[in-house]
Amino acid sequence: MCRTNPGNWLAIGLFALLIQCAMGLLTVSVVGCRKQGQGQEASAYDAHDFVAISTGWSHSLALKSDGSIVVRGDNRWGMADPPDGNNFVAIAAGTYYSLALKSDGSIVGWGLDSDGETHPPDGNDFVAIATDGTYSLALKSDGSIVNWGNNKFSEARPPKGKDFVAIAADRSHSLVLKSDGSIVGWGRNQFGQADPPGGVTSLLL
Repeated sequence: MCRTNPGNWLAIGLFALLIQCAMGLLTVSVVGCRKQGQGQEASAYDAHDFVAISTGWSHSLALKSDGSIVVRGDNRWGMADPPDGNNFVAIAAGTYYSLALKSDGSIVGWGLDSDGETHPPDGNDFVAIATDGTYSLALKSDGSIVNWGNNKFSEARPPKGKDFVAIAADRSHSLVLKSDGSIVGWGRNQFGQADPPGGVTSLLL
């Protein structure tokens, strides 16, 4: 349990933001404390060359401009041990695992693998990834969607078709953007989260 006074962290965080704004810097900063069993203590990323970020339950990813990945936070299941290399173009963090899209169109995963979430499908034709909770989606170059991992609420059961251009995954529902500008949602829908305006929901739970 973190025993630092929350007010102190707030003051430090606000001061850091003010300094960055005053200097005109765009940086990725993390302020926090290490919990028992965690790998690395949360701290400021010491560079100014990050191009993407993503967060899981207790770990965070950052993609650098050279194509490498930096991870901070909990490492109980290896989610803070990203693969080596400088050929990554996108990142996505799940609850206790992570995914990365490589420049050759393939996907790699690491961390906890309770539902097969770190075993993406083979292939070199992926252009986007999305994950949250314990399931993942990937958009292929032909506009189709593939999925893997937990499927408790059918969140890993995407619609058929090859006219999709963007994907988004939450803990128990998913959305996709179609080439005609419409949105399709599916998965758990107790609050209407899978009912986009003007879209079609393929499965309501």
